[in-house]
Amino acid sequence: MFDIADAIKSVGEAFTSLFNYLKKNKEEQIDTQFLAEHKKLLKAVDTAEKMFNIFFKSFDKLPEDDQKELEKLLEKFQENN
Repeated sequence: MFDIADAIKSVGEAFTSLFNYLKKNKEEQIDTQFLAEHKKLLKAVDTAEKMFNIFFKSFDKLPEDDQKELEKLLEKFQENN
């Protein structure tokens, strides 16, 4: 005999499973996007460090106000790195 209560319970469990799967899938997608963005930022930081190193070879040739501004920017960069 067909039990309506069991059928309703099974449908409910199926929807719960589906929603749990979709939630987990979305979380994994967000994690993947975060990791990709993080890798891009790390590459950008590495590039900026290389640029600073090259630029500071000519640091003493800059006007004093530019030197001070660069020193401030470098400090800010190092605080955030």
